[in-house]
Amino acid sequence: MSIEKLLQEYTEDYCQCLELAYGKGMMSEGGSEAIDVIFEGFDISHQHCLEIGSGLGGTAYYLAREHNAYVTGLEINERMTEQAKRNTPTALSSQLDFVTSREACLPFKSESFDIVYSKGVLTHVEDKQPIFDEAFRVLKPGGLLLINDWLSADVKWGPIMQKFCDVDDLTVFPMTVEGYTELLARSGFNLLKCVSQDEDYTRYNIDIVERLKTEPTQSEFISKFDRKEYESHVEAFSLTAKAIQDGELKVYRFQCRK
Repeated sequence: MSIEKLLQEYTEDYCQCLELAYGKGMMSEGGSEAIDVIFEGFDISHQHCLEIGSGLGGTAYYLAREHNAYVTGLEINERMTEQAKRNTPTALSSQLDFVTSREACLPFKSESFDIVYSKGVLTHVEDKQPIFDEAFRVLKPGGLLLINDWLSADVKWGPIMQKFCDVDDLTVFPMTVEGYTELLARSGFNLLKCVSQDEDYTRYNIDIVERLKTEPTQSEFISKFDRKEYESHVEAFSLTAKAIQDGELKVYRFQCRK
């Protein structure tokens, strides 16, 4: 998928809808609980982290505030980058930086970061090998690559996920866990953990549906957009939960070391 197509999918209105579902500045499910699980077992205080796909900055803000990390957020969407900069809390400004780049080569020196992480982003990228290669390059020796991502049960999406893509007008690419781990190994990473998060992400999406149906969130959503848009998002999150429950969609987290 082209960068232009991805930018078209993540419009300003669509991002605002996601914030109503996920929380201010957040672009994926689970809030602080889901973020903490990605870094489980590691002390990231004063570590220099690179976030691939930093969106509106919510994850980076959280890590800087609650874990005292230094985070550089990398994003292809300049509008998101500028919004993340504008909304950066003053008290955290020395710990945060947000950069826009659409180049295959990451705009950082080799061995620059202690940790590279990505949450729910790489499913939008068809060819992940160059990203993993670049993550390996910019990590210091012994550095960590930490990923949460959507995977598939097969090389093609099933009917529920195909419907989800139609309803949400999104492009996400299927890849099995075996294919994913093979790419990581090819880039030189040592896989420390590969853990299914299906149960948690089913719960997160069911909770989002319930929250969207509860006042004042429902009225706020409809007033900002319209009922058709509201119903579309409720259906999309319902389909996500069902796809996980039926085994079409797999959610995994990976912990790797250089």
